[in-house]
Amino acid sequence: MCLSLLFLGNRICSSAYLLEMQVHSECSPDSISSLSYDGSCLDPILAQRMELHILREPPVSVPKLAGAISLVQNALDNDITPTLLRDCTGGTYFCYSPFASVEAVFKPFDEEPYCFNNPKGLSPSKFSVEVDRGIAPGTAGLREAAAFYLDHGHFAGVPETLLVSLSSAYLESQKNGLYSEKVKEGSLQLFVPNECSSEDYGPVLFSVTNVQSIAILDMRLLNLDRHANNLLVTRQRLRAMSRCDDVLDASKSRASTCRRSMSICTAPNHDDILLVPIDHGYSLPVCTTKAVPEWCWRYWYQSQVGIEESVKEYIRNLDVDKDIALLKNNIPEIEEEAIWTLSISTMWLKLGVEAGLTIQALSSFYFPGEEELSGFQQLVSMYYESLYECFDSFLNEVGVEYMKQLISK
Repeated sequence: MCLSLLFLGNRICSSAYLLEMQVHSECSPDSISSLSYDGSCLDPILAQRMELHILREPPVSVPKLAGAISLVQNALDNDITPTLLRDCTGGTYFCYSPFASVEAVFKPFDEEPYCFNNPKGLSPSKFSVEVDRGIAPGTAGLREAAAFYLDHGHFAGVPETLLVSLSSAYLESQKNGLYSEKVKEGSLQLFVPNECSSEDYGPVLFSVTNVQSIAILDMRLLNLDRHANNLLVTRQRLRAMSRCDDVLDASKSRASTCRRSMSICTAPNHDDILLVPIDHGYSLPVCTTKAVPEWCWRYWYQSQVGIEESVKEYIRNLDVDKDIALLKNNIPEIEEEAIWTLSISTMWLKLGVEAGLTIQALSSFYFPGEEELSGFQQLVSMYYESLYECFDSFLNEVGVEYMKQLISK
């Protein structure tokens, strides 16, 4: 989807778009409403000023986002305030530079779907078993940061993301209708200049390596929400004008041949085009989720051919123990059962790649076939029905054998 830029120079108190900067949402887990950050940087909150602060130093560098934050603060000082996007289910705000260019995207925890301050009418009362994907309301922003942290070497191209706080005296509270000094916490992601989404182009134009690297990230994190609109299409000329990374060099990827099918075929490499994945709030669900993922790339040509050697090498080099330590040290609020999701998926990818499976074959592990449960769900059920008290022991002994049996079928 092409993103139009809207510049508002008026003070936020006259806008109906923004909500109260309130972290302690009634629906958010205690771990989100009381993040163990050093709050000294927030005191005192200036009475007539919006302030943007980094809550935790990330485990990886964010040079482009750091520059964007400086510009956004400059804009806030000049009363250029964030604006709410209408086409998202949660509170998603464009943050501007003093020159009215979009620099970053802010998503407050307390405005996520089914949180009290959600601006789209998705209040806690509408949360039900049917909409539960294994992601607790108010934790999607943590998963946005986790996806960036786990995208080692920027391999899939997740934009730089941080956990931040935004304070202001001008933000309207949906809860009590009053204006007061409040602080919101949430995720802040570098804005990616783009022409449109992958839905507007179609997969024929995208490189095999680009698509496969994103697919590997989605399977590894069990991202439940990868549709065509959250794969942005950007070009070299746009990246040269912005802070967006040249995360992949399509000109260096090996060209693959294909047989024309009824719906799709390969095309010559388009060195100028790159897909950038955004929206990872539905990643790392707890392993007990029964939700079936939406993966737009599953039946694309790039998922049906052999996995590129660079992608295979990336999977071989994954160290799940280091990934778990990274999450526990930097985002300890993420549930243990969500970390088990990462462990299962990483092991599945490693075994599948060594067995020569395609991306499409690997993805079948997460979708129900003739059985009521998917392979992933069946493995989780086996653990809870077993006598194992340690999940890692179960996975390394029973889980591995179960996965190998699935691969051999």
